Amino acid sequence: MGTTRTCDARPLDASERAVPESPETETLIACTRVDAAAEDVVTSLRRVDDWRLLENLALRHAVLPLAYAAAEKAGADLPRAADDLRRTAVAICERSFRLSASLVNILA
Repeated sequence: MGTTRTCDARPLDASERAVPESPETETLIACTRVDAAAEDVVTSLRRVDDWRLLENLALRHAVLPLAYAAAEKAGADLPRAADDLRRTAVAICERSFRLSASLVNILA
């Protein structure tokens, strides 16, 4: 049998973070928190400088639709620069629905 691994659940210090802090990474974290307050999400979205970076980070971590949904739920007024974020989130959701429908047909 393999060795048992335990999880050290303490928060990471800034020096231990694998990703450098930026408004985009902080926004992604704020948008994907289970207990995210709408005010925190809106505040973090206002600090975003590079919407393409935010989109790429969200895609890399496979949370783009979740992050976009959090922004909408918080009532954030997204700038035109975030239009690609919206389009990509919608495209991912549409694909997920098509794949789910195909799976239902296969299992029926």
